[in-house]
Order: sequence, then structure tokens, then C-alpha cells
Amino acid sequence: MLEFVNPESPSVESPSAASRTLAVWALILGILTLVVAVVPFANFGAWLVAIAALVLGIVSLVKRRGGRGMAITGIVLSVLGAILSIVMVLVYSAVFIFSAISSDGDVAPSSTLTATPTAEPTGDGAAGGDGTEESPFALGTPFDVEGMAGGTWTITVDDAEFDAGDAVDNPNDDGVPADEAPQYALLHVTLEYDGSGTSLVPQMELQFGYAGTGETVWGIPSSDITTPAESFATLGSMEPGDSATVDVVIALPQGTQTGGTWAVSTTASDTVLYVG
Repeated sequence: MLEFVNPESPSVESPSAASRTLAVWALILGILTLVVAVVPFANFGAWLVAIAALVLGIVSLVKRRGGRGMAITGIVLSVLGAILSIVMVLVYSAVFIFSAISSDGDVAPSSTLTATPTAEPTGDGAAGGDGTEESPFALGTPFDVEGMAGGTWTITVDDAEFDAGDAVDNPNDDGVPADEAPQYALLHVTLEYDGSGTSLVPQMELQFGYAGTGETVWGIPSSDITTPAESFATLGSMEPGDSATVDVVIALPQGTQTGGTWAVSTTASDTVLYVG
């Protein structure tokens, strides 16, 4: 007697937890990309995390390892995180870069600024000035500003030379026609630092300029430029209690008239204080 045995029906193996590993990691790394993208300095590495998430997500989809939704989500998050990292790098970088500095330290073309003739300033400011443009601090008046590293800078604009071309030597002007070269102003500034630790380099925390050309013209922290005293551009980090007297160079458009005020700002605040 023949015995018939029914063959077992082939079973369909459902994706196991192990088979979804690639998708899970793609999702985790995609989320991590978004987090790293907004962390200063660390966001430079967000691209590496994004690439890893993207590769794992694509491999998971191609090999049909399961967890399709997680893989797709990981891919989307990695792309969004990579884009966000670029945006945040630009935002954070803008905090540290003065608008008047070009990548090679050259002076921005004077044609981009329009000089507005005004009356000549007295140079003694208002004795009780509050630092506004209408009521500036007097020259020689110390005032405090908060630094980006948490310390306090005491700043005194001791003196100012509106036309200091003979005292400033900028090698970038070699061969430039006299009527196209900038008109240099020079601020003599005393800085004192007080904080719980070492400051950042002052060029990253402070900026000085001239408000009187229709827009504020900020100084040039370029180590190439020679000044009578120590240049603000070459001043290093300061310890609590340290002080230094430096020269700050401001390149004005040819033909700029006196009459404005000197501007002081910090990268930790949008506030601008005025001295004149």
C-alpha cells in the first residue's frame, strides 16, 4: 500500500529583527545627523554621519532586508541633516568673520562705500555721553562690554587720527594709484580683560569702525598692515587682568569727510557703542 505524504508548503520567512539592522542604523544615524548639524564645530563632521546613514539606508532598500520605512526615514533625515549642517556652518562662521575682511586680508574696494560729507567733530565727545550715536562717549572714557567667552572687556579709545596714511603701511597698496587707495584712520585703543579664564583672540570678540559714511566702516584686522604701536591684528589671547594698548586701522573710501563717530561692537551682541 502506497503512502502519500503531503509536501510541506514553503513558508515565507518574515523579516527578523536582525534583517532590519541596516534600516535601524540608517534611522539612528539620520537622527544623529540632525543633532550634530546644529552643534558648533561638530557640525563640520555631520556630513560623515549623513553619508553613513545614506549608504546604510540605500543598501537596506536594495537588499530588501526589511524595515523599509525606517530606511527611507533615515535617508531623508541624512539629507536634511547634511543641508542643515551647511547652513549652520555659514551662520556660525559669520559670527567670527568681520564683514570688512576679504579672504586674503585685502581692503574691500572703496567703490562699495559712499562717503557723506559732514561737519568736523570736536573730538571731545559729551562728558556724560551714554554711548549712543547721538550722545557718544568722550575720547578717553573707559567702558565695559561683555565678551563672547564670558569675560568683560574694558575699552578706552584714547585718541583717533582721521587721516593717518603716513603712519600706516599696507603692502597691499603697492602699485595702487593714489586716488584708488583707501584713506586710513587710526584708533589708539587700550584694552583690559577680566574673566574666569583666557580670552579668545580680541579680533574674534571686538570690532572697531567709523560711522559717518552712510554706513559703518569696520576696521581691518590684517597682520600685513604696519602701525606705529602694536597692531590690534596681531594681539593674542589675554589673561584676566592683562591690558594692552594697540592701534586699530580703519580703511575709509577716498574723500570721506570727518564728522562721524567711532563705533565699537562685539560679536557677542548686536549692540554698537559710539565714541567721539
